[in-house]
Amino acid sequence: AASKVADPRAEQAPLAVSDAEAKKKAQVLRLLLANIGQSVLQHVINLQSEIALISAACNGDVAETARNMTATSTLAGLVGLLFNQIGGKLSDAVGRKPFLLAGPVSNLLIGLLVYARPKNLRLLFITRILKFIGTTFSGTVMTGASTVDLLQDEKGPIVDQYNAKVPVVVGIAVVVGPFLESLVQKLSGGRAHMTYLALSAIAAVQLLQNAFQVPETLPPAKRISMSEVTASIASINPFAFLKIYTSNNAMLKKVVTITTLQNFLDGRCTSDVFQMWARNNLKWPLETIRNYVSLWGGCSVASGVLQMIIASKLSLWTYTVFTSLCVGSALTIQGLKPRGIYMWAALPVVLPGVNAGTALMLKRVQMNVAVSSGVGQGEFSAWVNNMRGLATALAPWIYGQWYAFCEKNGLYSGTVWPLAGFAGAILPLAIFCTSSNAAYEEAGRPTEPEGPEGKKP
Repeated sequence: AASKVADPRAEQAPLAVSDAEAKKKAQVLRLLLANIGQSVLQHVINLQSEIALISAACNGDVAETARNMTATSTLAGLVGLLFNQIGGKLSDAVGRKPFLLAGPVSNLLIGLLVYARPKNLRLLFITRILKFIGTTFSGTVMTGASTVDLLQDEKGPIVDQYNAKVPVVVGIAVVVGPFLESLVQKLSGGRAHMTYLALSAIAAVQLLQNAFQVPETLPPAKRISMSEVTASIASINPFAFLKIYTSNNAMLKKVVTITTLQNFLDGRCTSDVFQMWARNNLKWPLETIRNYVSLWGGCSVASGVLQMIIASKLSLWTYTVFTSLCVGSALTIQGLKPRGIYMWAALPVVLPGVNAGTALMLKRVQMNVAVSSGVGQGEFSAWVNNMRGLATALAPWIYGQWYAFCEKNGLYSGTVWPLAGFAGAILPLAIFCTSSNAAYEEAGRPTEPEGPEGKKP
């Protein structure tokens, strides 16, 4: 009888262990979501303060300020292409945790340095680049790698629930950040460099959380050797994506070109230009800029739901045309006159395709086209990410240089908005319309990759 009582307990033990592991995994995922939110918060906590300090260091020269702002964004994007790959490979050998700490440590020091020397243009230039790279690496690249470690064997609701929470966390941080920055400036009597102490404080909280609460997600058994890392780094080519344009698949080249151009309207591409336009041309006070950025963050979260609804109702061709026209029209409206009413009026128009949402359905096609051409999914994903990185590095530079040129030569700088609309919406739409919906639907159907002699393996 005793043995019969003991057996059920023995059978229940694995379930208890499984439940404990599930709870622990859920807790780690919550911490990783918090890490994402803290990273985004550090990215937006100095949006207005950065331009104020750089403008002061440039003696109020609008064109010079624009050139410095966009140069830092471009350099950060280009350096990040290589840095993220090298750091990612190193984390495969030594684990994720050291690199989850790198960003907070960097931002903690950056905040203190800028607070101490807020008038040094060279320091502002370098720290802005380092802040962007460090925040992106620890908050996006390493968090993404840690999430894959945890969820790679999972299926079902836990994955969907996590993916659904990420944009919500990002949206909340984008909404809260400008209000926090405004509060710090108000309490400090308008001293812009005080927000860098807030940056250090947020980074310190993130550092403590990642150091003492977030566990290592990559077990030693799954790590690679340093010799493998060295060999892999030696072969890194951030421009390997150019192989796409040496293939014979015209549809692959077309689709990738379209989605890359659509990334020219990613939020980070127009952020610097908006700050300069709002500050110098619209003459908006800090509170109005704060309110607009926060509302834009809320709209970005809402647009994710709206885009999914629209995509479920329209064909790929109709969705892409509709959302592209919405975005192109919205940006044209923004540049009509240097008046705030046009910025506010454009918000509902841009919603269907905001944050490069015009590429939503086309992205589903391009992976299948790549696989059918014999390109591996992982390799193609890396190529697309690098092309996106290149686009989001070049776009701010193009927009900033045009804005600076107009300001310096007495031209209407509001033309930067239709320029952005053309580069990120109208031009890719023109390329897109050279093929029919049937052609894209056919190309997007999953197929087996062709073998070396054109036969299915």
